[in-house]
Amino acid sequence: MDKSINKGFSLIEILTALIIISVVLISLFQATTNVLINIGDNEKIFAAREIASNRIAHLTTIEKPLNNNPKGGRVSFGNDEYIWEEYYDFPELPSSQNSLNNGKIIKFKILIKLKDQENYIYETNGIIN
Repeated sequence: MDKSINKGFSLIEILTALIIISVVLISLFQATTNVLINIGDNEKIFAAREIASNRIAHLTTIEKPLNNNPKGGRVSFGNDEYIWEEYYDFPELPSSQNSLNNGKIIKFKILIKLKDQENYIYETNGIIN
């Protein structure tokens, strides 16, 4: 009578378990890295949105544009430096709407990018009167 007692796992079972664990750990590491990258990008977009909000407040309260000449500037926010650009348009209103706004509205576009980048990370459009 052959009595072989199997205690423990075979080598193939151990190698299979190690492969599964390593695949799971690599996936978790990649997911964590992606989350950290996205958090950094979101912080920059949040900062750009705040800069644009400040520019809109400036346009509506302190310095309304008088002509189509674009404006731009630099601002530091956190550890980064951002470049903002503003563009204006003064569209003609139909005569039926002239009495509502004195015939004057200003369409604006604000673009924000990081100092050393070509692409804009935030853009907003709006109308003020």
